[in-house]
Amino acid sequence: MKYSTVRGLVNSAILEFFRYDAQTLEAPPRVGSTVYPPASLVIEPVADLVVSTGQTQKCTASFPVSVCYRFPKSYLYSELPIADIETMAVSFMSFISGLGGSLNVSFPVLANPVTVTTDTDWLVTLRPVVAVSWVLTPEIPPASIQPTVPPTTITLSEYFLWVQNVNRIPTP
Repeated sequence: MKYSTVRGLVNSAILEFFRYDAQTLEAPPRVGSTVYPPASLVIEPVADLVVSTGQTQKCTASFPVSVCYRFPKSYLYSELPIADIETMAVSFMSFISGLGGSLNVSFPVLANPVTVTTDTDWLVTLRPVVAVSWVLTPEIPPASIQPTVPPTTITLSEYFLWVQNVNRIPTP
């Protein structure tokens, strides 16, 4: 299976499972009169990416995610739903294990999967990591990230046209 396919499956599962108000590195917006606490979600860059070589290439990658919930500062620490958020982590692990197929999904041991900090409010952050291993199918990256090389024999005007075209390629 291609890396981009696996990454897409993991991202889709994360976005489907967690309720969030914004995908941002910032803390979620202030507490309002909603039924659920405000939440922000970040799908972090891949970690621990390993490709083993041999007859078949096997890839292992860890996909970290952070979900931050905001609770009013008026709550006592003991009133924060930390156990519920830990339960959510276990439910997420069960949910994403269903990706199945040719994927081997596991979860590395985390020292502190749930952390509590204070801002002007309480911020409770869940940080699960999804480790996936699979038989890798090589793929060619999209043309937009492929470096281009100028032709070896061209006229000066053709070279300037080539440079103009290279500068039009959008950056990812």
